[in-house]
Amino acid sequence: MKNIILIAVIAIFSTITSCSNIANKPIQSDTVAKFTLINSETLKDTAVYFSATGTEPFWNLDISNEQITLNLMDDSPITASPELVKAVDANVKMYRVNTEDLTLNIQLIQKECTNDMSGKVSPYSVRIEYKRKTDEKPKQLAGCGSYLIDKSLVKNWSLIELNGKKTTSSENNEVPSLVIGNDGKFSGFTDCNQMNGEVFFETGLLRFKNIATTRMFCGEENVEQEFLKTIKSVTTYKVEDNELELSNQNGDSLIFTASK
Repeated sequence: MKNIILIAVIAIFSTITSCSNIANKPIQSDTVAKFTLINSETLKDTAVYFSATGTEPFWNLDISNEQITLNLMDDSPITASPELVKAVDANVKMYRVNTEDLTLNIQLIQKECTNDMSGKVSPYSVRIEYKRKTDEKPKQLAGCGSYLIDKSLVKNWSLIELNGKKTTSSENNEVPSLVIGNDGKFSGFTDCNQMNGEVFFETGLLRFKNIATTRMFCGEENVEQEFLKTIKSVTTYKVEDNELELSNQNGDSLIFTASK
C-alpha cells in the first residue's frame, strides 16, 4: 500500500517544476526597501496571469489581479489579496501580504529557471517566504514560473496598417500576418517570407524575440524589412474591437484585424 501511495504522489507532481537557479535563502528586509508601489489598476483583470510551481516540498502558485493562491502539499493553502511592489533597479516584481495572522513575500525574478525533473526552462525564478502566526520561523520556497499569455492575443491576425500606412495584398495575394499561440510561440508572413519566433509576455509588456524567416528573394516591392524592423521593436499592445495594435515608445505601430 505504501508503494502505491508513493507512486500516486510522484505521478501527480511529475509535471511540477522547481528552480535550480535560486538558493533557498530568506528574503532580506533591506531588499524590500528598494521596491515602490504599483497601482493595481494597471493589471489586467481577475484571471490568473502568472503561475509557478516548485518541489521540496511540492507547491503551486497562481496570481491574479485580485488574489494570490499558494497551494502547499505539507501545509494548508494560503489565499490572500496582496500588495504589489516592483524593484526600481532590477526586473523583479514582489508581492507582499502583511496581516496579524500572516506575513508573505513573493519575488518574481526575470531569470531562467530550470525544472530539475524535466529540464524544462521557464523565464522566471520564484522565491517565496511566508510565516503564519503559529509558525516559529519563516518558511522558504523556490521554484519556476511564467506569465500566462493574454487570451485575447491568441488569434490569427492580418495586417491592415504599418506605421500609419494602409497595407494591400502582395504579389502572393497575401498581406503580412501573425498567428499567436497559447504556448508563447508565433508564426506568420512578412509580405515575402514565412516567419516564426517566441513571444515574451508579462502584464503590460509584449515582445517578439528569436524571429527567424525563410530566405526567399522577393524584390523591393514589399514591406518585409519595415515590417520586421517594427515588430522587433514592439513593447506594448492593445486589443479592441477585434483589432490588435502593437507599438513602441517611438510611435511605430502595427495594426492587425482578426482573421476569420
